[in-house]
Order: sequence, then structure tokens, then C-alpha cells
Amino acid sequence: MEIGYEDLDDDLLAEVEKFEQEETKGLTASELPANLAKIIRPREIRIKNDVTHTVNKINGIDVVFPFEPYEVQIKYMSHILEAIDSGKNALLESPTGTGKTMGLLCASLAWLRKNRQEELQNFDPSSVPNQYKIVYTSRTHSQLSQVIRELNNSVYRPEVCVLGSRDVMCVNPNLNGTHGPILSANCKKLRRDRMCKYHEHLKNATMVGNDAVDIEDLTKLGRDYNFCPFYMQRNKLKSGQADIIFVPYNYILEAPIRKAIGLELKNSILIIDEAHNVEKVAEDASSFNLTCSDLEKCELEAEAII
Repeated sequence: MEIGYEDLDDDLLAEVEKFEQEETKGLTASELPANLAKIIRPREIRIKNDVTHTVNKINGIDVVFPFEPYEVQIKYMSHILEAIDSGKNALLESPTGTGKTMGLLCASLAWLRKNRQEELQNFDPSSVPNQYKIVYTSRTHSQLSQVIRELNNSVYRPEVCVLGSRDVMCVNPNLNGTHGPILSANCKKLRRDRMCKYHEHLKNATMVGNDAVDIEDLTKLGRDYNFCPFYMQRNKLKSGQADIIFVPYNYILEAPIRKAIGLELKNSILIIDEAHNVEKVAEDASSFNLTCSDLEKCELEAEAII
């Protein structure tokens, strides 16, 4: 189950996590704590109406586009909507310069917006809505940044979550120069002792504004307004606030990473951009390097045992 709310503080987030654990024991939505009642209500996808746009009826869905779409874009979006509606996979290709990314974003968000509107119309407080979301993945954060810029050029203003590693998103200068497990351990100690002002001031993240921001801009905002972008985005994911989640390939392809961050693909529209790169990334994810130095150490350890 996913729960959505637009401004969760730490206490309410803790209650959400508690409810999610209790849900496995058979709790229904009608047994939700009173202050969680508003959380399960479906959230409508916002539209920015003060910019030029066209409304195009494609497969029975109003797709709002920033300009008059080309015929090839209409066909492309029609195939996208057909795949989402039928719950099937689609392998789509279009020539360079035909606006694939804008088509992907507008078509999938149009479907999601229509779905949310229908859920709002039929909302029953005694049941938990599906709350579908979009998971958009590409090979690198640089490629995802280009997609986020395209999203800001559209009229859709969904709640966005951008996931990255602690190495990339930590803004605490006291942890500069540390990486991987050492960074995680030091981060955990600072949070436990309430000594990280960036984690303590997560509420300052409201300064981000309505436009989607990429990893680079998010970390800059974290430094400027003293909040932790890493945990800001993690909280948004865990609380179900995100309508669209941007992640690199390995967050999708490697099950241990998905499990560690709580990324659930159920009720998701999964978009794999530049999918010709997936084979190499999947190959790397299931491979490891064995150097001559590693073999020499193994030999020394074996000799010590013998």
C-alpha cells in the first residue's frame, strides 16, 4: 500500500510507517488513526494553466501538450496510453528530434491525472485507493536531469521524487571526503546524536517550490536552505507523496537496492528510457572484478591456514 500526503512532518511519517506495518495484520482503511484519514485521499495531478498549451484527445484521454503535437507524436502517445491502459509492456522507438521524452511524460501523466480524477470521484474513506505512480529510469543522473527539464517545459506539475546515493546527495561539510559505508556510519551517528543541522531542518525543504529539480539543483538548495536532500527525497518516497519518481537504472535492476530504499514497483508505470543501455548495466550489476592482488591474498590466507 502507498499513502500520499503533501506535507508530512517526522511525527506523521512515523505514524504512516507504523500503519504500514500494522496493515499486514489485517487493518483496513476504516481503522486508520484519525489524523491519517486525509493521507489516503487520492491526490490530483496539478496543471499549470497560465502557459500556452493544447489539449489533445488521444485514446479517450485529454493529453495536455505544450504545443500542437506532430502526427508522429500523437501516434507515439497513443501507443503509450494503449500499453498503460492494458497493463502490457511496450517497446517504443521514434527518430531523434521527434519529442520522445515530452511524449512519454505528457501521455503517462495524462493517464495518471485521469486515473486520480476517477479515484477522487469514487473515493470511499473505508477503502485504500491504488494511488498509481510513475517510475522513470535512465542510465545516469545527467540523463535524468534532461528529462526533468523537459517536465518543467510541460504544463504538468506532479509531486516529484529524485533518488540518488548518500555519496551524491549529502550536503554536510563535516562529512566531506567520506564515502560508502563510512559515510553511512558517520551520518547515522550524527542523526542519532541530533548533530546534523541539515537533517534536523528537513522542514526547510518547503523552499524548493513547485518546479521539479534535479540532483544538482536539489543539493544546492539543501546547502542554501540547510536541509538534507537525501532524507527529504527518502521521506517523500516512503510516505507515498511522489507522483513520479526519477531513478538511475541500478535502483530498478538490482533488487537489494530496491528493497533497501523501499521502492515498490506495484501499481507503477515503469518507463525505461534509452533502454538499449539496460543490457550493459544489468551485466555490470551481476559481475565482479577479481584482480591478481585478490588472488595473491587468497593464496596467503590459504597457506596460513594450512
